[in-house]
Amino acid sequence: MRARDRGVALLATLGVLSVLLVLASSYSLAVRTETRLTASAVHRTQASWLAEAGLQRAFVELRDHPEQFAVLSESNETSQPLVLTIDSAEESGLSLSEGRFVVNAIDEAARVNVNTASDQILEKLLADDPGLVDAIMDWRDGDAASRESGAEREFYESLPDPYESRDDWFQTLPEMLLLRDVTPARFFGEAGVSPLADEAEAGTADTELTPLSELFTVDSYDQNLNAAGEQRVDLTEADSEELSERLGDVLAPEEVEAIIEYRDGGTAQGPATDDGPVAVVGPPAAAEETPGDAGGEESETSRWLPTVAHLLDVLDRDKVQRIYDQLTTSADSTLLGLVNVNTASAEVLASLPGMDATIADALVQARREQPFETVGDLLRLTEISNEVFKQVAPLLTTRSLAYRLTASGTVG
Repeated sequence: MRARDRGVALLATLGVLSVLLVLASSYSLAVRTETRLTASAVHRTQASWLAEAGLQRAFVELRDHPEQFAVLSESNETSQPLVLTIDSAEESGLSLSEGRFVVNAIDEAARVNVNTASDQILEKLLADDPGLVDAIMDWRDGDAASRESGAEREFYESLPDPYESRDDWFQTLPEMLLLRDVTPARFFGEAGVSPLADEAEAGTADTELTPLSELFTVDSYDQNLNAAGEQRVDLTEADSEELSERLGDVLAPEEVEAIIEYRDGGTAQGPATDDGPVAVVGPPAAAEETPGDAGGEESETSRWLPTVAHLLDVLDRDKVQRIYDQLTTSADSTLLGLVNVNTASAEVLASLPGMDATIADALVQARREQPFETVGDLLRLTEISNEVFKQVAPLLTTRSLAYRLTASGTVG
């Protein structure tokens, strides 16, 4: 073979080898990529199940020991009302061979219920944005009349991507994102700003404002039971015998009669002052006309006692503190929208009727030293006057029944 032919053969051989090397490299890369994808899918599945395990572990804790999670977790170092944190890496008996889970429970009762909050509460909580107050009220009311800075159906239907307003209670909290002028940055805070946002959009998150998602809830409620899980006595219906049976270890017979007389619109003797006993006159006893069984009419004294806290008009603070949790003026078995005084932020507490920043800070400081067992325990604080207690107590609870759980699983 001539030298020229040998050179051509060598080049052909090298060309074939080059193609084979490229194919082999491509195949190897494809295999490695597929292996990584498979491993990643396996890890994602494992992490998902680890997170699920964390949720189930939290369910057990919250179910078996609910009384332990009505106050903030001692390890809480965030602005969130954390009542429970479980880290499998730090829990004895939860050591996992591969991976870990972390689960947090946030108390929903630490926030204001956007469905039940009054105008007064919303205006205090959102003092910087009165237009948002109007938008909330317009969204949840059942009429078509728009407030001064609010919006009704015709506004939302005129948007480039139109939708209807609910004209009813919010079903979920993220539904607030549908409200007029509510942006993801206002709802979520800095977490609501896209990482790809330009400088102008990034600046829409006001770090001085608490995100709406941390102020509001749609899931707060409490059962109308005392701390022992027993039915409370309905103060609007109970007679002196029933009150004496439940409260006789605290109240004297004349104090029970004073409650009955005050409730029924008579004159009762209030708590003694330096000048002696004070006569307390209940509201006018208007006669209600009710049809009689024999075609005649009989009058029935109207009963008036809007809240248990109004017993401060006839009893001293210590007595009301001790009996408060045993009584109710509501026939409802479930009480919606109550705020947990043991977990709510000072900002939320200050928005409630009768409250301000000074009183809210005093409550937060007091609960750090000793959590409140019942709402009546607020009367041990000198910052809580009788009038403040009458306004705020009916909106408070000291326990939690609804939690927001977040769980993460990590492999490797």
